[in-house]
Formats: sequence, C-alpha cells, structure tokens
Amino acid sequence: MSLEDQLAEQQVAPGTQLHYDSRLVGRLCDHAVSLLDLLALGGSAARESKFDEAERCLHRFRLLFNEHLLDKNLRLYTYLGCCLKSNPEGLEFMRNMRRETGEISRQTTRFLTRCQEVGISEEKRDEFLDELALIEDLLRHRFTREERSLYPMYRPPRAYQAAPAQSSSIGKRARVCYGLPC
Repeated sequence: MSLEDQLAEQQVAPGTQLHYDSRLVGRLCDHAVSLLDLLALGGSAARESKFDEAERCLHRFRLLFNEHLLDKNLRLYTYLGCCLKSNPEGLEFMRNMRRETGEISRQTTRFLTRCQEVGISEEKRDEFLDELALIEDLLRHRFTREERSLYPMYRPPRAYQAAPAQSSSIGKRARVCYGLPC
C-alpha cells in the first residue's frame, strides 16, 4: 500500500467514522467478476444436467452477493452520501444508483429463492436458464455502469474538499474491471 493510500485511509467521511478504504473498489470489482463467473458455472452445470452442482454455485453466489451488497451499502453508498453533500448532481446520481441496487437485489433474491424452493431439474432447466441469463445480463450491465460512473466518485474525503464542484464523474470513462484485469 502506498503512503498516499495509507494517509487517505486515515481520513473519515464528514460527520461519520467511515474511513476511506483504498481497496474497496478493487474488492467490489473482484466480487463482480466472481459473481458473474458463479452464474456462468451454474448455467453450465444445469445445461449438463448437474443440478446439484448448479445449486451449489447458486448458494455460493448468494453468499458472495450478500457480502457484495453489504460492502456496497455500508461502505460505498453511506460514505458517498456524506462526501457528496456539496455536489447535488453527484448525490442524486448516487441515490439513483442506490435505489437501482435495491431493485436489482430484490429481483435477484426472488430468483435465488425460487431456485432454492423449487430446485433445478430437467423439467425446469429451460426456465431456469432463461431466468439465469436475464439475471446475468442485468448484473453485467450494472457492474459495467458502476465501474465507469459510480466507483470513480469514491475518493478520500480531502479530494471532495479540494474540488467539490468537480466531484461528479458522470460520463467520464474509468477502467472497467469485468472481463479485464484490474
């Protein structure tokens, strides 16, 4: 960890005890890759009639998805909500992304619950694969948007004070982690 990162991690978001975490965005990007990999593995297993394996993949997906959401809600959104108070455009964008995260979370959880209750079988395979493809596509697009627009907004608190009017990164291109090395 660089000296700059060490100093940044000593800073807290205004009005909170939330420290900047220089590894948060990398961890969220890693989660995204792993989550999509688990869905792909579950789909492959179902296509090969390995339904127990598909269900194990979904179970692992659920655990990591919950961890990802906790990191995002507690560490990213709460932190950004405090740091973006002087940037109404950035704050509104972040709030919209947070609401959308909630909607995607509910839709994904409903899918996982249905799979857990009904199971994955030969008779239900096509329906499962269709729904799985929708969830994969939804998450892939969402992760790409987060990496391009939301994650660049996450900076040490002093960065917001130094350039409060410029703290929105909407429309700016950042590195995209899914499918590419971060």
